[in-house]
Amino acid sequence: MRQGILPHTYWANGLRIASEFEFPELQKADFEQFDLYVKRGVVPEKLDDCVYTSRYVQISPDGFLFNVQNTARYLVTNDNLIEIDEHPQSETAAVRIYALSTLFGVILHRRNLLALHASAVNVNGKAVLFSGNSGVGKSTLALGFLKKGYEVINDDISAIQFDADSVPFVYSGYQHLKLWPSSLELYEHSAESLTKLRNSLDKYSFPINRSQQREYPIKAIFMLEACDEEQPRMEMLTTFQKLELLRLNTFRPALVDKLGKRTEHFKLSSTIIGNVPVFKLFRPATMAPESFVDFVERKISQTA
Repeated sequence: MRQGILPHTYWANGLRIASEFEFPELQKADFEQFDLYVKRGVVPEKLDDCVYTSRYVQISPDGFLFNVQNTARYLVTNDNLIEIDEHPQSETAAVRIYALSTLFGVILHRRNLLALHASAVNVNGKAVLFSGNSGVGKSTLALGFLKKGYEVINDDISAIQFDADSVPFVYSGYQHLKLWPSSLELYEHSAESLTKLRNSLDKYSFPINRSQQREYPIKAIFMLEACDEEQPRMEMLTTFQKLELLRLNTFRPALVDKLGKRTEHFKLSSTIIGNVPVFKLFRPATMAPESFVDFVERKISQTA
């Protein structure tokens, strides 16, 4: 499908994207056909035939409307078009970051990919994913691996798909890490030369350079959790615990039900735990970040 000539073309999370907006966080790529178009448009205040309505979100069988006050109204239609109606005084970075997070997450859910709230690194050609609650240190851990010479595949959203043999793989995605100043300081980086995600948030975009878009078979998934213990540890999980943690750490998990994707999500999660080891990893709050990276690196090497 083509929709005229749009000036920017990208690839991320398995999607070939043509956009009227520039996205520095995405990897540029040239294609003849596209999976997703991002355009300016006049977005209505209400959708017809809504199956779900809240203050900020409206969902219909073929549409998803998202309203961010003083920023923009966004409309997803037929899983391949995002229209953005910017507020006159909107901040460009804020308009962009909501599209990259909530709206792209909706697209992935509706296309039946498992969108995990996770960072991912390349270890010997396979992806290791770090998931967990916001603030637990997923991006900081990815930065630690980057400092040790590993390639960072993804941050924030890791889109998981399956090959013909039901073996899960993850697509490379955004070309930046989202980091707080405290995380940057742990690795002696300054925020002065970096761009804020938006003016009202003291969080920064740390660029990652990648030469190509790829997909990687998944070696393991680690669910991070902070703890008050002195030493880090790894815990084996039951099947139910794995399923529950995958559910909780899906990107915007509440949207899965609202989009009518609960059954599909369960099938995707079940396929993952049948093919990939999933562990819980406890991170001591007082442990030096380099030491925790070393610990995780050893655990990865011990994983079949």
